[in-house]
Amino acid sequence: MKKLFFSLAATAIGFSAIAQNTIDLGVVGRLDVAPNFYTGQDKGFAYSSGNSVVYTDLEAAFGEHVAFTWIGHWLDTSCDKVPFKATPELYKNSFYSVGNWTDFCYFDFMGGGFTFRLGKDCMALGGFEYDPYDWEVTHDMVSLLWQNLNCYQWGASLLYTTPSEKSTFQLQAVSATNTIEYDAEDNLMRWRPWHNGYGTYAFKYTGEYGPIYTSNAYGWMQTDGQPLAGSATGIEFLTLSLTGACCDQFSIGVEWQNRRNTAIKLQSAKDFFNQSCKALLKLDYTPSDKFELQIVGGYERIGIESEFVNWMEEEQALNHWNVGASFYYFPLKNSRDLRLHATVAGSNHIYTSYTQGISATIGILYNHTFHLLDK
Repeated sequence: MKKLFFSLAATAIGFSAIAQNTIDLGVVGRLDVAPNFYTGQDKGFAYSSGNSVVYTDLEAAFGEHVAFTWIGHWLDTSCDKVPFKATPELYKNSFYSVGNWTDFCYFDFMGGGFTFRLGKDCMALGGFEYDPYDWEVTHDMVSLLWQNLNCYQWGASLLYTTPSEKSTFQLQAVSATNTIEYDAEDNLMRWRPWHNGYGTYAFKYTGEYGPIYTSNAYGWMQTDGQPLAGSATGIEFLTLSLTGACCDQFSIGVEWQNRRNTAIKLQSAKDFFNQSCKALLKLDYTPSDKFELQIVGGYERIGIESEFVNWMEEEQALNHWNVGASFYYFPLKNSRDLRLHATVAGSNHIYTSYTQGISATIGILYNHTFHLLDK
């Protein structure tokens, strides 16, 4: 996979000598202050730096048919919360680390409405929760699945966009999230994409028809066994979502996802829905270009039979709810490069400690793009 990726990369660079090229570099910085008030068993107060991060976003186009995207983070104050808490791995290696410094790294080869994508990309999970970039998100406003799933994986996708550009169909094959091995030399758990042959395979459909937006996916993530021997098992997931604008200022979104372990045989159709699920409701109010209010409510059931969430330490099914409101202010004229934000959220499992409580976040986000090449 890596040899193929770099071979196509060399080909794309060769095209750059004869094509119209553009290169843009975005630099993103976010600084948060996030006090948490615990009201459950562990009552008290704690402070965190929220989602304070530094990112760079490199976008390059080589003519009309080849493009390259690389997005990486250089500072992530939440890196100690990823599975196995392998903080030293954050900056060490873009291929094997847990919270590694490369999120996206892929080439797009385009023509006739088709796009072949090769490299590291977000898993085609569907729904609207994965639409924003990581640096735009406040952790206590998203699901436990979002917070803990290693969703950036190496692989390939084939996409087709209709001539009207209203619908996009995607077939994706990427490495599985649980391809981990113990490295005795460094005494760390390392992610090994494709190392044991496990993969995640998904079909995703997105459509935009006027004020209506939908993102749906069906897929399977291998966790055990051998596919060719017919013994492979994994997590089957189905995601449905619909977002619609009620008027110029209001929009509402609904997302639902079901997950089940295929190692557990279905006794009835009901068994498909009684393992793990996620439901989200999102309301957006945008009175002007400078102000935005977002309210999100969510419920999750995570069953102990689901290896999809192998980070879970509880020995019983986890029922999680969260609700929150975020206020955004964009002070620059005709620009959203600078954002001031404030969030208040409540949850029965706060992101930082898995205890009931209320969190607050205030912060600033700046995103600026430099045009390095246009010829």
